[in-house]
Amino acid sequence: MLQCWDADQASRPDFTRLVKLLGDFLEAGIKEVTELLLPLLTYLLTYLLTYLLTVAVYITAVCRADSASCNVAMLLFNCVVVWMYYYFIIFFK
Repeated sequence: MLQCWDADQASRPDFTRLVKLLGDFLEAGIKEVTELLLPLLTYLLTYLLTYLLTVAVYITAVCRADSASCNVAMLLFNCVVVWMYYYFIIFFK
């Protein structure tokens, strides 16, 4: 980018070259951030799914099968777990 300040105007990069340089710079930055954050996001989503499944198992163990409120709670929890599972698959596809 120091080329932009060259005293000789002919040595300065044109607009097309600047766009390419900035695009390459942004692409490298995004790639670096992705490589840093992807393992963390994978860990967090795995932890969240494990937590949700643990709570669903707990609700199943505690609730009586004939209780309507427990059935609704299980239905909602199962919906959340399925949603998170599909989100996890789509995000890391």
